[in-house]
Amino acid sequence: MTKLKLSKYGVVSDEVCEELKEVCLSKTQRKTPTVVHRQYSIGRIRAFYARKIKFLQQTLHDKLTQIIDEFPKMEEVHPFYADLMNILYDRDHYKIALGQMNTARHLIDGIAREYCRLMKYADSLYRCKMLKRAALGRMVKLLRRQKSSFEYLEQVRQHLSRLPSIDPNNRTLILCGFPNVGKSSFINTVTRADVEVQPYAFTTKALYVGHLDYKFLRWQVIDTPGILDQPLEERNTIEMQAVTALAHLKAAILYVMDISEQCDKTLAEQIHLFESIRPLFANKPVLVALNKTDIITRAELPAEKEAMLAALEKDGVPLLEMSTVSKTGVVEIRDRACDDLLAQRVETKLQAKKTTVSEGGVLNRVFVAYPEKRDEVVRAPFIPEGVLHRRVKGTVHNAGRGDQIARGFCSLIKLAALLEEEENLKAAGEYDEDLESEDEELAENARKIADKEEELRFMAREKKSLNGKRTSRSVTRKRERTMDKLEQTMGELGVEIAPKRMKHLQEMAGREHTVKKMKVGPSRSLSANRAESRDKLGIRDEKMVKGNKFKQKEGDKKLVKLDGVKKPEKPKTVVVVEKSAEEGRKEKKGEKKPKAVVVVEMSEKEGGKEKKREKKPVSEPAPEAVSKKEGGGEEAEGGKKKRPWRNKLRKAKAKEAARAERGENMEGVEEEGGGEGEGEKKKKKKKKKKRNAVLDEIIKDGKAATGRMDEEEEEEGAASSTKGDAKLEDAKEKIKGGIFRYINEQLYTVKSADAVELFKKEPDSFWAYHEGFAQQTKKWPNHPLRLIIQWLLSKESGKVVFDLGCGEAKIAEAVGKRHDVRSFDLVAVNERVTACDMAHLPEKDGTADIVVFCLSLMGTNLLDFIREARRVLKTGGILKIAEVTSRFVNPKMFVDAVCKLGFQVHERKAVTDYFIIMQFIKIDKVENKRPYGLVLKPCLYKKR
Repeated sequence: MTKLKLSKYGVVSDEVCEELKEVCLSKTQRKTPTVVHRQYSIGRIRAFYARKIKFLQQTLHDKLTQIIDEFPKMEEVHPFYADLMNILYDRDHYKIALGQMNTARHLIDGIAREYCRLMKYADSLYRCKMLKRAALGRMVKLLRRQKSSFEYLEQVRQHLSRLPSIDPNNRTLILCGFPNVGKSSFINTVTRADVEVQPYAFTTKALYVGHLDYKFLRWQVIDTPGILDQPLEERNTIEMQAVTALAHLKAAILYVMDISEQCDKTLAEQIHLFESIRPLFANKPVLVALNKTDIITRAELPAEKEAMLAALEKDGVPLLEMSTVSKTGVVEIRDRACDDLLAQRVETKLQAKKTTVSEGGVLNRVFVAYPEKRDEVVRAPFIPEGVLHRRVKGTVHNAGRGDQIARGFCSLIKLAALLEEEENLKAAGEYDEDLESEDEELAENARKIADKEEELRFMAREKKSLNGKRTSRSVTRKRERTMDKLEQTMGELGVEIAPKRMKHLQEMAGREHTVKKMKVGPSRSLSANRAESRDKLGIRDEKMVKGNKFKQKEGDKKLVKLDGVKKPEKPKTVVVVEKSAEEGRKEKKGEKKPKAVVVVEMSEKEGGKEKKREKKPVSEPAPEAVSKKEGGGEEAEGGKKKRPWRNKLRKAKAKEAARAERGENMEGVEEEGGGEGEGEKKKKKKKKKKRNAVLDEIIKDGKAATGRMDEEEEEEGAASSTKGDAKLEDAKEKIKGGIFRYINEQLYTVKSADAVELFKKEPDSFWAYHEGFAQQTKKWPNHPLRLIIQWLLSKESGKVVFDLGCGEAKIAEAVGKRHDVRSFDLVAVNERVTACDMAHLPEKDGTADIVVFCLSLMGTNLLDFIREARRVLKTGGILKIAEVTSRFVNPKMFVDAVCKLGFQVHERKAVTDYFIIMQFIKIDKVENKRPYGLVLKPCLYKKR
C-alpha cells in the first residue's frame, strides 16, 4: 500500500459513542415492525422481539467491522507510513484501540445469541419484551465502555486525513538540515508549494510536499522539520518525522547549510550534524547546498572554514552554492539532484535485469545434452525405400522445371534483342512519322475497346453474383410418385385399386407441375385482432352509429345558434315554490313539510303560450332538479325520441308525485272540514298574480337572450318588479357562463389554426368568450399579468416585447411608452392587437428581446408555440410563461422539456397557490426537437 486512504465513514463524528448508539437504536426502530398485540400467538411474539435483537446486533456488527477495516493495518502499509504512525500515534495504543473494537464486536454477537436462545423460553409478551430490553441495554452499555477508544480513533482519523499524500516509490528530493537554514524557501522556489517561512526556528513542524516537473517527469520534494545535533533517543516527535523520511524513502538527499551562520549554528556544528546522520544516506545520492551566498560567498570564508568544506568535499560529497533570496544556483542544484537520482534509478533497474537473466532467466533453465561416442561402429541413419523413391522423383521433376526456366530466359533474351533492334531502326529514321502516329491512334482505340470489354465482363460477373443462378420455373426433376408406383405398392400390401377410383388422381397427375412463385420484398405488417369499441358493438347500422356519436358529443341536445354561439334549444322551464305563512313559521321551527311547486313551460313553437301544471307537493328535490326532470318528461310526451336511460328517472318521479298527491288530498280533506274564508281566497289570488308577473318577466328574458324580443315586450319588461330584475340578471349571467364554458373547452381541445377558423366563421364567439373571461378574472385574488407588468417596468427601456395571446393588450397599454410592445391574438380587440395564429407569427427571426405567454398556451399544438417563440427571440432573449398551476402534469418535466428545445431555465416561482411563472433564456444548443413532457392539461370548468 503506497498511500493512506481513509473513508469518511471510518468513524462517526464527534460524540462518536453516543451518536453511534442513537443511530443504531433509531435504525432498529425504523426498520423493524413496531406493532404487537397480546392476542398474537406466542411464537409470533417471540419472533417479533427476536428480530429486533438480531437487527441491532447486525447493525452494530457492520459498523464496528467498517471501523476496523477502514483503518490501515501497520503490517500492510509501507514501512515509511508504519514508522510515521508509530511516531505520531504510538503503535501499541493504536493496536489496543482496534483490538477493543474487535472484542466489542464479538461480545455483542455473543449477547445477541444468548438472548435469542432465552427468548425461546419466554411464555408471555411481557417476558419477551423484558428480554429484548435487557439485550439492547447490554449491547449499548458495552459500547459506552469503549468511549475512550472511540475518541482516540477519531483523533487518529482526523490527523491521518490531514497528512500529505507521499508516494514512496515516486522520484523524490528530501531537504534536511538545521532549523532556519532555508529549506522552506527552497521548496517554495522550485515547486508550487506555499510553506510558511519565518525568521525563527522550527517554523515547519510536519512534513510538507511540493511537486515539480523535470524532463517531462513528475517529482515530489519533501520539506522536513529541522534536526538538532543530539542523540537519537533525545529527539522529539517533530525531528523523528524527518529521520523517518530519510531512513525509508529512496530519494536524493539535499543537505542545506547556512554558511553565513545566521541560523545560530556554526559551520562546524552543521558539518558535525551531517556526519551524525550520514548513515541514513546510504545508497542515496547526496548533495550539500551552501545557502545564503548573497550574504557571504564560499571564497570569502576564513581559511579554517574553507578547510572544513574542502575536507568534506574530498569524501566525495559535492558542494554547491545557492541563494534562495536572489535565486542564484537554485535551478542548478535542482537539476544536479534530479540527474543523479535518475542515473541511480536507471542503473538499479539495469542491474536488476542482469540479475534476472543470469540467475533466474530462461537460459539457466535450459539443459543441452551433447552425446558421446560409445565405440567405433558406424551407425548410419535408416531411410525407408518409399522416401528414397520420392526423393528421386523430386530430383527429376526439378530437372524438368530447370529446363523450363532456361527456355523462359532464352525467350526473354530474344525479346530484349528485338526491342533493341527496333530502337535502332527508329533512331536511323526507317519509320515514317505519319504511319507512326496512325499506329499510335489505332493502339489507343484498341486499348479503350479492351478496357470497355473488361468492364462489361466485370459488371456481368457482379450482377450474376448478386442475382444468383437463373433456374426454370418448370420442374425438370422426374416425379417420384407415379400412378404405376402407387398401384404396385398398394398391390403388394393386398389392396386392389380400380382405375375409376383413381379418376381425380389421374387428372392431377396429368397437369404440369410448376414452381410456386415467391413474393420478394418486405413482408406485410401483421396487426393483432382487436375487439371493436363499445360504441360499435351494439349498433350495426352506420346511420345509427353517427347519430349515437353526435348524441354523446352534444349531450343529447339539439343545438341552435345564439348570437353566433351554439346553444341548446329547450323549452323554458321555470319553477316557483309556493309557501304559505304557516309553512314559513314551521320551517323556522325546523319542521319539514311538502312544498307545492308550480312548473311553467314556455316554448316558441307554441306561439309563446304558457302551459301550467297542477300543483304537486315535493318533499326533498331542489327546484332546479325538478324543472330538469319535468322538462325531460315533456319532451317525451311531445313525440320526440325517448331516451332509455331516463326511464328509471321518470318512474321514480311518477312514484314521488303519486305519494305527494295522496298526502295533499289528505290535507285538503282536513282543511275542508274547517272551511275557508273569502278573505284568504283573495290573498291567494293576489299572490298568484304577483307570481305570474314574475314568470312573465323571466320568459321575456329568455326571448331577449335569443334575439327575438319585440318592442312591446321590452316595454312590459321595463315595468317588472325588483325581485324579477334580480332573477332576470341571474338568468342572463347563467347563459353567458354557459357560452363561455363551451368556447373555453373548444379553445383548449383544438389546434390554434382551428381556433382561428372558428372565430372567422363566428366573430361574436370571441366577444362572448372575452366577456366571460373578464368575469372570471374579477374573482381571482391575484393576476399574474400585474407581476409581469411590474417586471417589465423594472427592465431597461427600449426592449422589443412580444405579447402572445394578449387579449386586450394590457401590457402594451401599461408599458408601451417604455418598450416596443407588439401584441398578437386570434382576434384584434383594438388597434394595438395584431390578429394571427401564434404558431405562425408575421415577424422575422431574432427580432424580440422578450416573449410573454400569460395564460395563453391554450391550443393542443403547444410545441409549435414554443418553437415559434424561440424563432423570433434573439440569442440570450427571455421567454416568460405564466400558467395555472393545475394545468401542469409535472412542472419539473415541463421545464426540462422546454430546456431541451434550446432554452436555459432562469427562474421558476409560484404566485399564491393558483399560478406559476417561469423564465427561460434562449441558448444556441437544441438537444431534442420533440422532447417528452411538454404537456399541459386543459383548463376546463365543471359542466352544470
